[in-house]
Parts: sequence; structure tokens; C-alpha cells
Amino acid sequence: MAFLSQLYKMVDFLKEQGMFINHFWVNNGVSESEILEVETALGYKLDTSIIDFFRECNGVQLIWSHPQNKYFEDMKKVINSKEFVSYGINDNFNFDGSIMIEPLKNVFLQDWYDRIYFDFTINDKREILFANNITYIEPDFSQRIKPFDMYSIFNEHAFFLDGTSNPPVIMGDDYQACYTDSYLMNFQNYLDFIIYFYGSVEARRCFFGKYNGAKYPQKTIDDFLALPLIDLSKYNLDRNELQIPFDKKFWDN
Repeated sequence: MAFLSQLYKMVDFLKEQGMFINHFWVNNGVSESEILEVETALGYKLDTSIIDFFRECNGVQLIWSHPQNKYFEDMKKVINSKEFVSYGINDNFNFDGSIMIEPLKNVFLQDWYDRIYFDFTINDKREILFANNITYIEPDFSQRIKPFDMYSIFNEHAFFLDGTSNPPVIMGDDYQACYTDSYLMNFQNYLDFIIYFYGSVEARRCFFGKYNGAKYPQKTIDDFLALPLIDLSKYNLDRNELQIPFDKKFWDN
């Protein structure tokens, strides 16, 4: 996979382009005993694309800021380059780039009660039509969601445990309140995506945001390689965000 070599090249490029690196942390690879513990709990083996990533780095975090962001001077004070930081570093600012992938056990074995599902969802019996026209009943639906990239207070990407070894990933929206209005993608392609678009938060929102997006075929690397690269010199000052060279098509057919 060689994800880290791509990541280090990307970080060097961001620095060359004048971006400020607020935080950069790379964990050691996961142990075989931890892999066994997770797969035993799941009841099946995870795809090699997932396991190979966590063997290479059991979690990685990168946050960067564009110098034209109106909060840039304040954001420069948010610096932590040595250690893992818990979810919450993004609460006060909308950083331009963010990758916050959790360690393997945090993703699959953490209890997401009070973050993804709550007392009212436990007692909810509504039907949710999801990918491949499969209907799930709450709270089974919510308990299948396993966030792994907590890159924004508003959005993150999560595995949806559908019983396969390579579960699709989906973008959570509206403070983790909605997990159906996003295209699906496999994990390897998602890693390729965040490298291709420099970990841009806005690029994820524009590309993945789609009403009832989970009902569509999974997006692949070909879908985003056909899009233009981000020009880091172009910044939307009115919206205070990186200018993304493609439009969000949330409501389009």
C-alpha cells in the first residue's frame, strides 16, 4: 500500500505551497494480537486493504491551515506534532485539511453510545433502506456505524459493517446525525482520495455529499481521478474555505 510514503510526500508539498502544518502524528503499526482481538470480536476477518493500512500505521493524524483562512493566525496556535490527540481539536476551527484516523481497536471495539446511537435510537423501530436495497431496523443500523476518520466536528467517515470483510465507508453529516446522505466507497479508495485531495475537508463534503447517496453504486478511484486537482493558490475568501474545482451535487439526479 505504501500509504505513509504518499502521505509524507503530500505533507512536504503542502509545506512547499505555504500551508501551515498544525498537527502531524503517525502511530506505529498495529500488533497481530490486536488484529486477532478485533477480528474475533467481529466474527470475521477484515480485508487485506484495511489490515495492511493498520499494520503500516495504527492511526494517523494531520491538520493543516491555509494562510488565507481568516482564522489563520489563531489556528497557528493550535500545534501538537508529537502525540495522538483526541476528538475535539477541530471543535473551534474549520481547518482546511484534516485527517484524523483512529487506531484499529478504537474504531471497531469502541462503544459509540452517546455519539452515534442513543437511548431514543435503541427504542426506535423505524426502517432504513440502505445500500443494495437492504432494510435495516434501528438500532441495528446505528450500531453498524464505526467512525474511523474524525476530521471535522460536522463530518467524519465511518465503516458501515454490512457483514463483509471489506465494509463500505460513508460520510457522516450534521454532527454525526445522518449516515445515509453520502456516496459509499471502499477503504482503499478512500485513502487514495484523501491523498489526491490533500486531506481537504471541503473536498470530502463536495464529493461524498449526496441525498440518499448510499443507494447508488459505490464510488471508485476512477470517479475522482476524473476530477481536476485542487489548486492551493485559489481560496474562496467569501466562504472562507479552499476553492474546490467541482460542485457538490447533493440534489442532482
